[in-house]
Amino acid sequence: MGSTCSGIRRQGTQLEYGRHLAPPPYEPSRRMTGSFDLLDKEEPPSLSAHPALRDRRSPDRASTTTRSRVNANGSLSTTPNPQVPELAYLGSRSRLSSERNSHSTSPPPLEDENLAITASTTPLWRWTNAQCQIWIAAVLVQYAGRSPNEAKELASGFKGWGPNLYMKEWKQWNSWLGQDGQAIFALLMEVHSQEGAVPTSVEIAHYALEDRKRAVLEKERDRMGVPKERGMQRGRESRN
Repeated sequence: MGSTCSGIRRQGTQLEYGRHLAPPPYEPSRRMTGSFDLLDKEEPPSLSAHPALRDRRSPDRASTTTRSRVNANGSLSTTPNPQVPELAYLGSRSRLSSERNSHSTSPPPLEDENLAITASTTPLWRWTNAQCQIWIAAVLVQYAGRSPNEAKELASGFKGWGPNLYMKEWKQWNSWLGQDGQAIFALLMEVHSQEGAVPTSVEIAHYALEDRKRAVLEKERDRMGVPKERGMQRGRESRN
């Protein structure tokens, strides 16, 4: 009887030893939690995500400050390539042809528009590459505290026109300019529905998704706000 029990004990010990050496079991709960955490981290930033934008000044003050900085240093108000106006105004070929025939240089209206671009300017869908770079540089000067020369050098890395400015996803901005790039994306997110920005006939996925989220949140706030307002009104009536 004793030998039999010892054999059973030895067999149980071997099983326990083998079980201890086996790889740990799959834990789906941890794996799923990690995925959700990753998704949360990949959410687009809000306008207040960048420290310089949390206490953003009013558009009028911001516009005045930026214009003085941009105009004080000639590096930010560069003259566009003579070929750019032809690309920027595709619907005005006849006017451009007459200007070329008269041996004129870059049209003054475009130069004036470039000089007027500040960090608070709404980027336009029809903007040229030079105009996009001027705006990015102005934002980096005002909100990121970059020097004009450094801002211009960083902005020169942007390739494309107005549509490319809006279509660039926040991950691309982040990989290019880090937190400053995320702030630029947040600014574009705030103004993309304004006149002259993204046409109503164009739907960009990340803006459409964010707009739907905001619509749901606003609807939820309205739904929660009505009972609260009614309760306050009833309280005032009961006191009277």
